[in-house]
Amino acid sequence: MSAGLSQLSACFAFRTSPHYADPGKPEFAVALSSMEAAFASGIALLRIPLRSIEVPFEQTSLPGYYLEIDARPRPTLVMVGGGDTFREDSFYFAGFPGWKRDYNVLMVDLPGQGKTPGRGLYFSGDAELSISASLDWLVNQSRLRSMASVAAAI
Repeated sequence: MSAGLSQLSACFAFRTSPHYADPGKPEFAVALSSMEAAFASGIALLRIPLRSIEVPFEQTSLPGYYLEIDARPRPTLVMVGGGDTFREDSFYFAGFPGWKRDYNVLMVDLPGQGKTPGRGLYFSGDAELSISASLDWLVNQSRLRSMASVAAAI
């Protein structure tokens, strides 16, 4: 367990550098790659049932994670961050606590968050479109088949 937690700690140490990199430059992708590799290693070592996802959106996709405990119907939390968050931060704020409490959790980088600026997606006044796309993905791709079982933490 301590090896997994150490990898998550490394992820959050690596996480600082993308704030100082231009999303259009290679350094941004390199910084993200280091952070994501440490995160994936920590998740695997802790045996957390988290999977990397891509939510179709406009001409590209929104990167995210879906933590699905098992095949049983469960309440699902939807976590979106603020202006300077990454989906890995959402895991810290809602994913890990949700997992410990038997919730499924959807965590997605909306336009302008995380790695989306590197995909040409930036903040805009229509966040409902990306949130709607994320909820559509949740209903269509998970074992969840009804929005009635989503407990939104937005």
